[in-house]
Amino acid sequence: MGDRKKPGRPSGSKNKRPKRAKSGRRPGMVTGDMLRNVCDKQRNFIEALEVSKGIIVNACRSIGITRTCYDKWLAQYPDFRMACEIIKEEQIDFVESKLLQNIDDLREASINFYLGTKGKDRGYVSRTEKVVKEVTDFEDKDKEIMDAVLDKLKGTDNEEDKE
Repeated sequence: MGDRKKPGRPSGSKNKRPKRAKSGRRPGMVTGDMLRNVCDKQRNFIEALEVSKGIIVNACRSIGITRTCYDKWLAQYPDFRMACEIIKEEQIDFVESKLLQNIDDLREASINFYLGTKGKDRGYVSRTEKVVKEVTDFEDKDKEIMDAVLDKLKGTDNEEDKE
């Protein structure tokens, strides 16, 4: 009974199911079907990416590859790319859930951030306004300098008119 082969899987096949996490299940939404066409090193990276909460450089370091290697895998292997994108989306969902928890706790910075990003169509836009103060009062010395500059400019215009 223990020697029975699973149907549809030849013995020694390289398309083995991914290893399960210690909890006995595959974390996240990355499924075994997605990982069917990735090598063991890529599978290890995907698991490291989940553990590192989507931080690519940490996952690269943990399995001993370069960022360039990761970028090549993304370009060459669609299943690998999809698994990485799912982990990225899961991380964004996680962070958004924490942001919404902060909003539920009435944390003003989180509320302002949310409205500034998601509420733009309702007028919640952060703007930097410049206030220009018109200067009308000159000190005597400043007025003398301004008059001299204006006289010089007028003199330049008069000299051009003479020519």
